[in-house]
Amino acid sequence: MFDLSGKVALVTGGGRGMGRVFCDVLAEYGADVVCCGRNKERLDETVELIKKHGHRALAVQADITNMENINTMVNEIVSKFGRIDILFNNAGELPMNARIHEMPVESWDKTMDVDLKGVFLCMKGVLPVMLQQKSGNIINISSINGLKTLDRVQNPLAGYNIAKAGVVALTIQAAAEYAADGIRINCIAPGRIRPTSISSERRKKWTQEQIDKLEATRLSRIPAGRFGSLSDMKGAAIFLASEASSFVIGHTIVVDGGETI
Repeated sequence: MFDLSGKVALVTGGGRGMGRVFCDVLAEYGADVVCCGRNKERLDETVELIKKHGHRALAVQADITNMENINTMVNEIVSKFGRIDILFNNAGELPMNARIHEMPVESWDKTMDVDLKGVFLCMKGVLPVMLQQKSGNIINISSINGLKTLDRVQNPLAGYNIAKAGVVALTIQAAAEYAADGIRINCIAPGRIRPTSISSERRKKWTQEQIDKLEATRLSRIPAGRFGSLSDMKGAAIFLASEASSFVIGHTIVVDGGETI
């Protein structure tokens, strides 16, 4: 039921963090994996991890906010692997912390470009391949920030939250449009997963006191009593990527230890 043998998966933001975990678990369950990102060295590290499972792997440097880059990547994958069965839209970006009236327009635009427009463009690039195959599976990565107002005072992230809410809405719309074509589209909304590349980068700008205060507040909201680990993402990923979820269409699976309940 969970076997991905013979499948070809594309993971954006596959060079580190959650994207690397998705690449690893997809290969573990039998898929050939293409990892996309901006840092070639990190992508090559992910490729070596995939190859340990005995499957084909490819690293592709691409800017997911650039349609030409995406089309070139899709053509290369089809040329080398013949198909694209699974797309994980994982790449993400966090803006600076700022309330709406203080947020630079450039920060808003960059977040929307990567977190929402990038998802749209990757779907736009891959869907024609899946339509031709009459099959496909797309998993978009949102966030619990896109489902509920969180950290509104300590950590205001309007651009990120709205982009991630848009990913959920885009998933629902696309799922309705393409279900009859044999293409399933779903979403995962992670909660407080540690460590992720995004959270790690942001913490470099904070004092330890700020980090401790924010983390204590966040932990108090999680009924499970702990933060999630990257390995906690594997189950939802394989469930949605495999035939185990063959009748699941247009849904968002929340992996958050109960924070949003």
